[in-house]
Amino acid sequence: MPVGYEPLRTGVCVVTISIEASGVHITVRENADVERISVDRKRVMDDVNAAVQAVRDFLISFIEASRAD
Repeated sequence: MPVGYEPLRTGVCVVTISIEASGVHITVRENADVERISVDRKRVMDDVNAAVQAVRDFLISFIEASRAD
């Protein structure tokens, strides 16, 4: 990054996985703007492909929204 560069917005996507008696639980927590906690979104699923797709969708959405700013 260039010196003095400051991002317009910072997003975060955290994936956690746990194995429980009832099966696999994958939690995807997304926040497209860490300055605003109210936009935090949490999804729990049991399908790896769905979790990967959720992360992919978040990244694409974040990049597209950032380009529009």
